[in-house]
Amino acid sequence: MKLFKHIINIVVWTSVSIYIAIAILLHVPYVQQQLGQTVANAVGKKIGTKVTVGRVDLGMLNRIIIDDVTILDQKGKTMMLSARIAAKIDVAALAKGRIVVNSAQLFSPRLTLYQTSAEAKPNFQFVLDSLASKEPQTARHRRRVVYHAARRHSLRPLRQGSYQG
Repeated sequence: MKLFKHIINIVVWTSVSIYIAIAILLHVPYVQQQLGQTVANAVGKKIGTKVTVGRVDLGMLNRIIIDDVTILDQKGKTMMLSARIAAKIDVAALAKGRIVVNSAQLFSPRLTLYQTSAEAKPNFQFVLDSLASKEPQTARHRRRVVYHAARRHSLRPLRQGSYQG
């Protein structure tokens, strides 16, 4: 019985120590920047365009905070700039190798979304296509919140027969 308590004690203190060491490492600016490059490369590969990220901060257990995000459209023009993106991730799904975002917040986003003609796909369609789930959707509602968003919309001709939004 005493041996069992000793083993449990070692396992608990080792787990706590590892968690604290990781938390301390994740607050080092160099580690945050390297993690930002890794996230930018992974997201860029997933959606098929260039993505840059300033730094990544992991919060308690299931929260990720990404600063200074830029996403280009497929023509190489800036499609989205955001000072910060905060997301809560489903840890159980992550353990199974899937990424499920329970909620996400954009802070100070600047979006440049356009469509060159009424028949053309919008410049953000490739992102929606790459992130579309292959699994059947459930009727769960997700909360969508955007803070401090600057919205400007205009439809003006680029040249005869084409439009920019």
